[in-house]
Order: sequence, then C-alpha cells, then structure tokens
Amino acid sequence: TDPELSYAQGMLDCKRPRQGSSSIREFRRRLAEDLFHKSLSSRLLKLTLEPKGPRNFFAVSTETGEPIPTLNPMSISLSPLPGRMRPALKTVAEEIERVKRMGFHEAEVRRAKRSILAEYEEQYIER
Repeated sequence: TDPELSYAQGMLDCKRPRQGSSSIREFRRRLAEDLFHKSLSSRLLKLTLEPKGPRNFFAVSTETGEPIPTLNPMSISLSPLPGRMRPALKTVAEEIERVKRMGFHEAEVRRAKRSILAEYEEQYIER
C-alpha cells in the first residue's frame, strides 16, 4: 500500500535459534550455508531470465541473515510480476524441494564457490 513502491515485494523469514560462530565447525557450517544460498539464488535468477521459464518474478534471492541476539534468520526475498505472488511463491517452494531431493549440479556449486571467493578477496582488499 506504499504509493511510492511501484511493484510488490515479498519476504519469507524462517527464524531459527542462533548458532555459535566462533569455532571452525561453525565457520564451515556458515560457509556451507553461503554456498547453498549462492547456488539457489543463482538457480532462481536463471528462472527470471529464461524465456520459456515460468516468469513469475523479476527478482528473487535467499540468504542467512546476520545473527541477532537469539535468532539466525533464513530469508527469501522476491519481487513477483504483477498478480503473480502465489505462483512466484510456489515456484520458489518447488525449487527448494528440487534441491532437497536432487541437490545442485557440480557447475552450480563451482560458480557459487568462485563468487564467494571473489567476495572474500574484495573484503580483504577493502579492509
């Protein structure tokens, strides 16, 4: 209902108990989550660009938010095409289920790794 917002936006948050971040095990868990989100977001982005795809949204991403005192939220943000909120949510749910059943292709994970390494390199350079 914001008159300045020219399109619909949706966000789903899965609030999970906060997990530690000081051990190597927790760093690896966080890195695995980052790989998951990069791979899934990339796959969902492909759906927005594919001419024969479902075309339910024009932007979508997933991420694990920074821990707040007691929570570690996992979020899905999407901007559906006009009147396509439910089909957009269904498309995202179907892709998450597909990943759950079949995992990611090796090339998807390789691209996600390169992206994360590039982000780490950029953070190091800008420190």
